[in-house]
Amino acid sequence: MKQNGSEETAKPRAHDDPRATVNIEGQWYAPEEVEQVGRQNAARRAGTDKQTRDAWEDSPHGKFCMALYEAFQAYRTYLEQNPHARKTIWGSQVEYDEHKLFEHGLRTQTRARREAAQEPGEGTGSGPLRARVFGRTAMQGSETEGREAMPHA
Repeated sequence: MKQNGSEETAKPRAHDDPRATVNIEGQWYAPEEVEQVGRQNAARRAGTDKQTRDAWEDSPHGKFCMALYEAFQAYRTYLEQNPHARKTIWGSQVEYDEHKLFEHGLRTQTRARREAAQEPGEGTGSGPLRARVFGRTAMQGSETEGREAMPHA
């Protein structure tokens, strides 16, 4: 599907097209177009996600949240460089609500990063493309009416 050095866009087919046996998000495609449609949809989602993120960061609440996040990261770095700062001037552990909130946030952030590293693709919008393959043609010798297919990457 290359044309002049760039990938050709897979366009939906008419429902009565004999090659249109795969339904992806309500549109019909030929089986050989499934991977290209997946790449197109992923690129479109990435663009939309970026626009949404940019708009949020420019909003008053996004700016406030980003300032809080940056301060959180600065405090984390400060504590790493100054471990004595986790204790009061009398040597006891800091037990103030503000510091407890920071510690809770740090534990939550660490756990979320660990879980994300164990589950690649989760939450990124880049999960497997789910398509419904309809039995207009036999696939691997069996009728496929309504069977869900997971195209191989």
